[in-house]
Amino acid sequence: DKLLFKHDQPYTDNSSVCSGCGRGYKYFIFKNTCVIEEERPKFTCYHTHGIDFNKDAAGTHPNCGHCIYEETFEEGRLVAVSRMCVGRQCVSYEHVFDGNGQNRICCSGDLCNENKQTASDHFAAEDAME
Repeated sequence: DKLLFKHDQPYTDNSSVCSGCGRGYKYFIFKNTCVIEEERPKFTCYHTHGIDFNKDAAGTHPNCGHCIYEETFEEGRLVAVSRMCVGRQCVSYEHVFDGNGQNRICCSGDLCNENKQTASDHFAAEDAME
C-alpha cells in the first residue's frame, strides 16, 4: 500500500529530483506536478485462530499493513481468539455487551498481535477506534 500526495510546488525542472521531496520518497511527474509516493511500513503478523496459542508453532503472514488481535466472548467466556494480517486500514473496537461480542485491537509492529498486551502496546493510533 502506498500513500500518494502532491508536492505543493509545480515541477518545472528537467532534473530527476523534485525540490523539497526529501529522501525516502519515490515520486513521478504528472501534468507538471511532482507527485510523491510514500512507502508505508510492512509488518509480519501472527495468523492463527483458536484460544490455544504457541508462538513458536504459530503461522505468520508477511507484508501486512496492520496486525489484528481479536477476541470473541459468549456468555462472558472467551471462546475464540484470532490473530490476523490486514492491509492499509484497520479499525479497533470494543463490541462486547452483556458478555457477548468481539473486541479487536489493530497494532503496528512485527508480531505485535501475540497477545492482548502486546497488541495494546503497539496500538495503531492512526486508525480510528469505535
